[in-house]
This record gives sequence, structure tokens and C-alpha cells, in this order.
Amino acid sequence: MTHQTLKAGDTLSEIAKAKKTTVGELMRANPGQIGNRNLIYPGQKLIITDKGGIITPREKKAPQADKPKQPVSSKSTESTPPNTENNPKIEQPKVTNSGNTS
Repeated sequence: MTHQTLKAGDTLSEIAKAKKTTVGELMRANPGQIGNRNLIYPGQKLIITDKGGIITPREKKAPQADKPKQPVSSKSTESTPPNTENNPKIEQPKVTNSGNTS
């Protein structure tokens, strides 16, 4: 693993070609340095991995032991089902026969 300080006019594609790697590998090796492959600045220090490989942290965290997972039931845990009735009340107008005849 080496470091390279960028100079004016450097591009990631030129650096990748010279170091026999890819722009994607350079970006993955420098996540805090390169957010946009088109925006690099003179003075930036990039990590160049050996043979274009991904760098690995010096201190690796121990993998977590697989814990047994509780099964998840697809059935509802509610004791009573929700009210799903959809019976709207429709009020009928009152019709009166007044017997009004002329």
C-alpha cells in the first residue's frame, strides 16, 4: 500500500492506469477522500493499494457469533380481530301523504 499526493492536472483514470487498477478500486480504497470521481484536488493524499486490491483495516473486529433468531409468526398477536364491518347508515327521507288534492 502506498500514498500518492495529487498534483494539478491529475485524474483518477490516469492514476488508475499508471497503478494498474481501476477508478472504482481507488474510490473504494479512499471512501473519505473521494466522494465524486470528477472532483479531486491538488494536495489530496490517496491510498493506492498493492496490485489494485482493496485495503483491509489493520485491526479487524471479531465477527459476531450467530445468535439463534426467534421465529416470527405471520399470525396477528391481537386477541380479537379488528372490526372490519363497512355498513354505512343511510337515512331515508320521510315521505308523508298529506292527501292534498285539488
